[in-house]
Amino acid sequence: MWTTLTSIALFISIACANYDGYDILIIQTEQIYSQSKASELVKFIDSAEDEAYDFWISPRVGTYAKIMSAPKQLPTLEKFLNDQSIAFSVLIEDVQA
Repeated sequence: MWTTLTSIALFISIACANYDGYDILIIQTEQIYSQSKASELVKFIDSAEDEAYDFWISPRVGTYAKIMSAPKQLPTLEKFLNDQSIAFSVLIEDVQA
């Protein structure tokens, strides 16, 4: 009984999420070349307002990161990445579409 109710509640909460206009950015492997760069990126994402950004793949040295961005916060994220000389590209435009 409780399992069924929990499953229904989870399904309803997931179904209500709306990601219209959210983009996924990918930061290429060579751009995360030190632990401090990865840490700066994590700190920036964590300091943002709730649901502004979400890591799809967290940054690690020698690999890449994927970040989902809310539409209104995308320019701020792009400015941060440009200021840090971190190249990126849009992997998915409008996640909800």
